[in-house]
Amino acid sequence: MTILELSQVSKTYNPGAPGEVKALKTASLLIEQGDFVSITGPSGAGKSTLLNVLALLDPPTKGKYFIDDLDATKLSDSQLAALRAHTFSFVFQAFHLIDERTVTENVALGLMYSGDAAGSGEETAQITDTQRIEQALNFVGLTHKQHAKAVQLSGGERQRVAIARAIVAANPVLVADEPTGNLDSANSRSVMRVLDKLNQSGTTVIVVTHDPKVAAHAKTRIEVHDGVVTVPESESSKPLKPAKTSHAAQAKNPKTSSKKTSLRAILADAGRTITAKPAASGALIAGVLLAVALALATVGISEAARAQVSQLFDAARNQRVAVSVPEPKQLTKDGSVKQASTTTLMRLKRIPGVERAQIYSNHGNQNISLTSDTKGQNFDVLGATDPSVPGLEIEGKESAKTSGIKLGPGQVLVGRGIANNLELGPVDASPVVWIANKAYVVVGVISDSGLDASIMNAVVMRETDAVAVGATNAVTAEIRTRPGAAQLVAQQAPIALDPYTGENAHVDAPEDPKTMRQSVESNVRTMLVTLTAVSLLAAVLMLTNSTATAVSRRAGEFGLRRAMGARRWQIAALVTAESAIVGLIGGVIGTFTAVVVIISTVLVRHWQPVLDLRLLPVGIIGGMVVGLVGCLLAVRRAAGVSPADALRQ
Repeated sequence: MTILELSQVSKTYNPGAPGEVKALKTASLLIEQGDFVSITGPSGAGKSTLLNVLALLDPPTKGKYFIDDLDATKLSDSQLAALRAHTFSFVFQAFHLIDERTVTENVALGLMYSGDAAGSGEETAQITDTQRIEQALNFVGLTHKQHAKAVQLSGGERQRVAIARAIVAANPVLVADEPTGNLDSANSRSVMRVLDKLNQSGTTVIVVTHDPKVAAHAKTRIEVHDGVVTVPESESSKPLKPAKTSHAAQAKNPKTSSKKTSLRAILADAGRTITAKPAASGALIAGVLLAVALALATVGISEAARAQVSQLFDAARNQRVAVSVPEPKQLTKDGSVKQASTTTLMRLKRIPGVERAQIYSNHGNQNISLTSDTKGQNFDVLGATDPSVPGLEIEGKESAKTSGIKLGPGQVLVGRGIANNLELGPVDASPVVWIANKAYVVVGVISDSGLDASIMNAVVMRETDAVAVGATNAVTAEIRTRPGAAQLVAQQAPIALDPYTGENAHVDAPEDPKTMRQSVESNVRTMLVTLTAVSLLAAVLMLTNSTATAVSRRAGEFGLRRAMGARRWQIAALVTAESAIVGLIGGVIGTFTAVVVIISTVLVRHWQPVLDLRLLPVGIIGGMVVGLVGCLLAVRRAAGVSPADALRQ
């Protein structure tokens, strides 16, 4: 038996403040099981406040409220939710259906928080949820609409779905706030027939209404004027059926909530919310997807770039060492290089880590022309100790490129700068340049000289030819080393080149590859990590804004769930589950997208493939983390929704 008894109850909003409102003045009231009660009065009189107090949606400021022998004013928020779940069902003027869900799914929401034994004994407890839903829809005459979306229904049909959702849990008391307020006459009559039928089955019905025709259906009529509750002197009809078993005692233990509110049920409900709103859910998933894809792609490309940096630092340009001695002691008085220079070259080649070496002797700035009777331009003339001139990229006949060519007597190589300045003809035509009144045949154009860029504006010939051109004023060694040996060779080469003044030599060598590589890798990684962090932060902020906005739009839904008995943690768990699913889907798709981007980038750039498989679970988990962090504000707002405030909107 469920008896509702108010004893000296009042409700004041903002007590003691300048804006204090006494919405409900001292009221005492007794409602027995099976009664049909109407609450009437002018707008702002306190009707909805009285209904909210009766339905445990709003606690009274003063007084006692007993449901059977249980004092509801002493219960915690969680215990009140449990008591609502087993005692009250709700119908509101605004319907509060989830438009994107089917009629069946909307009705099923009434069982989400009610409990397996909700509202009855053996007969109800033995049937399945599907049967309960079918019976509820049959009761309101909407079985033929069970698969239709709520948004497709008329106003009268939507209100009947709301009634089916209310009665599916078979709770002993149904409260309805203006159930016909948005309906025409025909639909209003249809809804009231359903409520009459429900009352005749033994359910207590409490209706707030402005409509005298609706109030006429009630057995007990309560009037509210300026917060004062009055019951006209008239005899109420007795209940038509024995009172149902009370569930008030269950509120003493909040753990009596239904198994339907398990994690599995919450996840299923969250999944239905996501699939019911594909556009909104897709936008949220896209945000997570982009963040995860960008984060993983930057990390993956960073690893590939790091491997590429290592390769580049092992490339030929970083294996070259150039050593210059401006006044070498091994020169003779007339300026020619001693025969010992060949020995010097051998000393250089014997240094550990040297792959090949070449010595260039600078024979000064000489006038170079295309004919003997024209004035040309001045360029340096270099004598190569090794006629094969290794280490130079040369364009030879038929524009063929080669990394070396053996110079014969009377043959020269000219740098690209000289060829352009003199407008030298094609090498295939065996052009001639005049140096110191002697003709030399050009057999190639130097297109790459390594570290020593000055060679690009010089003429290279055999050293035996160069001594006749002019005196030697400097000696330079061009050395190619094995990977990682450049620094060691750079330390030993000056002494090998000139044991007398080698300490004064100028050494041009790449920075320590390990140090430079670490520096470059660190800079690249820092840049990419920063980009990753910014993308993740943007995703979190976007999700925070989107989910918080969604909670505001769904305030009515959350208010209804709280009214039906959902605890705050269950609302929080629902929003969290929705965000986790969004994050999971976004993480999976984002991870796949990132892998495609990484592989595509590596293939296009012809890099060494590098893909850390540990990134895959990291991406998926990262997506869920983004979703969960992004929903924190929304969870707080959703869990804090007041059912009375939300349902008034």
